[in-house]
Amino acid sequence: MADQDDIKFGDEVAKLVNDPLLQEIINILETDLFDEWVSSKNEKQREEIHAEMLGANRFFARMKASVDDAIFLKSKINKEQ
Repeated sequence: MADQDDIKFGDEVAKLVNDPLLQEIINILETDLFDEWVSSKNEKQREEIHAEMLGANRFFARMKASVDDAIFLKSKINKEQ
């Protein structure tokens, strides 16, 4: 993506990341997955839940990285002007 497209994308993702409702859903998801993992007596099920936790964390990290990219690009553009 071009810098302006990356900035726009990051700004839109920031709206999602900073939405209190999404934050609540993320917290519920993390708690639910952890509780399922702790209470599971089946090793295969624990491994599957752990994989879900890793996937969710990767998704949220990618969202945050998109926001950080936009902040960096805005700063870079401002310094060039």
